[in-house]
Amino acid sequence: MCPLTSDDKALMRALRVEKRLGALRMVKEFPSRQWKRSTLNDLIKRIDKTGNADRKRGTGRVQSVRTSDWSRCYRSRKRLALVLQPVEDTLSTALTNVLGATCALSYLRALL
Repeated sequence: MCPLTSDDKALMRALRVEKRLGALRMVKEFPSRQWKRSTLNDLIKRIDKTGNADRKRGTGRVQSVRTSDWSRCYRSRKRLALVLQPVEDTLSTALTNVLGATCALSYLRALL
């Protein structure tokens, strides 16, 4: 069985909302589509609950690589910390030589 297309979902939503058809009746009316009754039952529950056949937004795996929000980019932050560690050490040494130990640490923390 192939996955449900958006056209299939729109057809099922129309049949459910307008004609109040159940899963078994849809399977019998469209035998060439080879829909599974359990799939239709799940979709009918979703249509009855939300009025929509699409999946709920925000479900599934978080795509943290694509976002610019640092609070959601844990892995990216970890990688960035590994890359910036040598730079931070170099800056810390240079600032310590110029400004002194306590000033350099507070200045560096303010930058990061």
